Amino acid sequence: MLFRAVAISSVLLLGAFPLPVAAENREEPLVLEVTGDKPRQWSYEAGLDLLGREGNTREFGLGINLGATLSGADDTLKLVGELENRKSDGEKTADSVTGRLDYEAFFSEWVGWYFRTALERDRVDLIDLRSTSSAGLSYRIFKRDDHRLVFRAGLGYRYTEYEGPHEDDSDPTLDLGLFHHYTLDKRLKWLNELTYSPNLSEMADDYRLIHESSLEMPVGLGDFWSIRMGVRNDYDSRPAGEKRLDTSYFMRLILKWGE
Repeated sequence: MLFRAVAISSVLLLGAFPLPVAAENREEPLVLEVTGDKPRQWSYEAGLDLLGREGNTREFGLGINLGATLSGADDTLKLVGELENRKSDGEKTADSVTGRLDYEAFFSEWVGWYFRTALERDRVDLIDLRSTSSAGLSYRIFKRDDHRLVFRAGLGYRYTEYEGPHEDDSDPTLDLGLFHHYTLDKRLKWLNELTYSPNLSEMADDYRLIHESSLEMPVGLGDFWSIRMGVRNDYDSRPAGEKRLDTSYFMRLILKWGE
């Protein structure tokens, strides 16, 4: 009995205090290195617009808007394609195609650089091809998760090829812009953009001013569908058409995925 009791006690002690393993046989614990950089991620959206326009033309109709955004910790790439093609009373009132690329990267908390380019065609406004490119510096006026305001200043080049007897334009330009993004109540978004691009040789007489403001709200309980309502003003001081100002009102149904 005594021998059996001693054996049981020895087994219990060995289980409570296991023998050390040789250092060369130990496996080092797995350590994952965590960095503060946000991985780049694509997101996409497709929109269907209900539009009304005043200016060179007046009509209501539909438009298509496609976009892709690659977002990282300190840079953003945006690709946008827009199509308008509609008729009113049997006559073509809109026939335009636009493609835009916009890249912005910040090398410090407040200062960065950008590059943007756009190709446009508008048969109604007698524009066979308009190419606009610019690059410069970006400055964050303020930055919060729900509120951002960025100012841009740079130089660019604009080439416009007109239909008919109008002479083509080819000029260096100044490029100024304000980009504002404000999230209200976590789901309601207020977006504002303002760009001013005058001809460097005739800044007071030859320029283009574009303004767009919109309000975006979700539809339903998910994050896939939303509605964006807004207004866009495009002012050209030297238009090929009759009017200098084109004003568009839109209500856009948007499908988002990949976020």
